[in-house]
Amino acid sequence: MRLIALRHGRSQYNVLSLCNDDPRVPVDLTEEGVRQATRAAASLATEPLQAIHSSPLPRAVRTAEIVAKPHGLPVDVDPRLADIRSGFEGRPVTEYLAAIAHDPVGARVGGESLRDYAARVGAFLDWLADRPPQS
Repeated sequence: MRLIALRHGRSQYNVLSLCNDDPRVPVDLTEEGVRQATRAAASLATEPLQAIHSSPLPRAVRTAEIVAKPHGLPVDVDPRLADIRSGFEGRPVTEYLAAIAHDPVGARVGGESLRDYAARVGAFLDWLADRPPQS
């Protein structure tokens, strides 16, 4: 299996340097983020993609939809792919980084640790690897 991972395009909260880990908060792509996703879609247009999986965060779903469109594929939204649940929704990224500075991998400061996040995403990757090949 070949896996292509893609980060979402620039979001409104990226511009403001704010944390966003709640998919209910409607943080969308900026115009630049849409352009980035469109460029990614163009560069992947000839790839034989069989599936598109996305985080439930609106910025990621919109990026995935733009990439999926040339392939006519649906976007599978999977909560295991959500960003780290920092517990700092809408707060400056610098506050979150300062709060975990004493233990960047293991600290839980209102949400999950980086270790927890890695295990969650790892479970998705294990699931993906165990799926039968698509024709």
